Amino acid sequence: MKDKSFLRQINDVSKIVTPIDSTLRFPEILDVLLSKYGGYIDLFCMIIQESDNSADVLRSIRSSNRPSDERMALLKMYRQCVSPVLDTE
Repeated sequence: MKDKSFLRQINDVSKIVTPIDSTLRFPEILDVLLSKYGGYIDLFCMIIQESDNSADVLRSIRSSNRPSDERMALLKMYRQCVSPVLDTE
């Protein structure tokens, strides 16, 4: 291992160039995400209001009556909002 890392050798940090790809970032992406997931967000809220506990929410989301794309979107929200250790795969 070298004694000096690359970053420690830089004397003038204002000369560092950080490439940024053309992907939309926050907050510009919010309108795109709301148009894509707005219906799923409303549905998720409705499921929560109709459920007594988190197990009921998950059971409702995992219903085989739901289309797979809807189920995946709802599982991602469940993971973010309720159970971060849930595997959505």
